[in-house]
Amino acid sequence: MRNVSLKLALAGALSLGGMQAMALAPSDIDSSVVKLYVGGATATDGLFENMHKIAVGGVCQAGTLDIYYYKSSSGSIQNRAFFCRAGFTQAPNITSGVTKIAVFKESQGGSANGVVQVARGTALQFIDFFSGSSNVATVCTTAVAVPANLDFAAHNTRDCGASTGVASTVVRTPAVGTPDGINIIAPNTGVSDIDPSSFVGLGGVTGADAAAITRARAAVGVTFSPIVSTPLALALQKAQGLVAGGATVVDDSSINQMGGLSSPVLRGIFTGNILDAGQVYVNGVQLATLGGADTNFYLCRRGDTSGTMSSYKIHFLGQGCSKNGASIGAFALPDVGSCTTSGCAWNSGTYGSSFVFAGAGSGDVRSCMDYQSSQGRFAIGVASTESKPNNTNSRWRYIKV
Repeated sequence: MRNVSLKLALAGALSLGGMQAMALAPSDIDSSVVKLYVGGATATDGLFENMHKIAVGGVCQAGTLDIYYYKSSSGSIQNRAFFCRAGFTQAPNITSGVTKIAVFKESQGGSANGVVQVARGTALQFIDFFSGSSNVATVCTTAVAVPANLDFAAHNTRDCGASTGVASTVVRTPAVGTPDGINIIAPNTGVSDIDPSSFVGLGGVTGADAAAITRARAAVGVTFSPIVSTPLALALQKAQGLVAGGATVVDDSSINQMGGLSSPVLRGIFTGNILDAGQVYVNGVQLATLGGADTNFYLCRRGDTSGTMSSYKIHFLGQGCSKNGASIGAFALPDVGSCTTSGCAWNSGTYGSSFVFAGAGSGDVRSCMDYQSSQGRFAIGVASTESKPNNTNSRWRYIKV
């Protein structure tokens, strides 16, 4: 079940009978469209989206794609819908350049949603195009044209009512119960950062869930790297002699300028045994003396249903590897307990003062890190490497370990 996101896997799933209809734009919905619902990992969302945008050899015929987003108030994407004409042919009902296809991806609970809901046939939350409550036709009408480049074909994006500080207003289907026609939707397939058998005992995945996934295939490897807030990135560069002591901005000129932390220090922060930058020395320099609005470490993690979270637990702490429960330690729990299992959508007003926050998706972790950077704090996050940081709304940096 690991990263079931290749074009062939999509093509096979889309050829299943009994699919409902959709179209490229709200006015194009008709009974001829084939649809696919996908749950699970958010670490691969960038790759998943790019599969639809690429000009040659992609899921979509070049120039026919509209991407619909449901965004939280922080701007994190929690649901996507890809509408286009198929860029491939798959008997019996997919014809390249002719068949309209719609692929939905939810990004709210992590990799476990690519295993548990698929195995049990229970529902996830997707953008709603079909029920009587759907308002797609009225709130997803504004399309932003994205021109073609060397990698991607021209396409449109639709934020469905989202604006600065305001979530999208498009209605989503309920995330409860079992499939019920078109109103409550279970995923047809899923994406997971780790295979189902490795997930057993984590994120609510059981042995029965793993056994129920009868078609699991490895497709795409995901690279993970801790990320840090820009104040911490600058402090590490200063401590390691990569920038002058009076520098005020991170030097991104080359990978050689990337700062780093040792595995023991990261383990200490992840377990909550290291809480303060005054406890950490890099090259003999106390980090607390090199910036930061306060000396605390803030941690932006994921909920336990996340494959990214499970990967960090396994790699850094050995958590979940031993049947008798032995490990180096347990990952620090979020300050808000209700975020522990599936994570929460980032909201600075609610979680901005949390020392440990657990996000529902990778975008929530990045939003948490961006906020902590804006406050001048030292923060560390768990992430994969599919996103590029900046100095405006993605203010964080990757580090070496």
